[in-house]
Order: sequence, then structure tokens, then C-alpha cells
Amino acid sequence: MTEITDTLVLVVSEETGQMSVVLDGEIYRNLSAKELRQRINQYLTEEREQEDFIINQARAEEEAIIQKKEKKLEKKEKKEPPVGVDESVNAETANPS
Repeated sequence: MTEITDTLVLVVSEETGQMSVVLDGEIYRNLSAKELRQRINQYLTEEREQEDFIINQARAEEEAIIQKKEKKLEKKEKKEPPVGVDESVNAETANPS
């Protein structure tokens, strides 16, 4: 399971009570409480860093998409005359006869 997923498995021997950790297909046997804590903290820290990286990437991509849409909207607004303005009225006021 740990070879194909990013899972950390804690193994506790029923007979001896010794603790081991399996991570990325490797087993770390007979860990002390301190070593076990270090392995778990390291695993959780790495996971958090990866999640933060992914979240930051997604935010950057979202911001780029928003900016792109805003630019398109600005271009569209520049091309279209304001709503409710009659172009023939504008022409008459610009060139009074």
C-alpha cells in the first residue's frame, strides 16, 4: 500500500509492543518514541508543504484566468458603444447643420 500511495503505516507488534513505520515501501523497525515522533512529524510536514505548493499553484492559475477574463471584458467594453446612446444623435450634435 505505501509503495503506490503516500500513506504512512504505523505497525505495533502485539507480542513485543515494538513500533515500526512503513513509508514509500520501506519499513523502519523498532523505533523509539522519539524516532517515531520524528518520522511522523517529517511525514506530516512534507505533506503540508506539498499541499501548500499545490494550493499556491491553483491560486496563481485562478488569478491568471481572472486577469485574462478582465482584459477580454475591457476590450469588449471599448469596442461596444455605451448602452442607450443613439449613434445618430451623437452624429447630429457633433455636426450641427
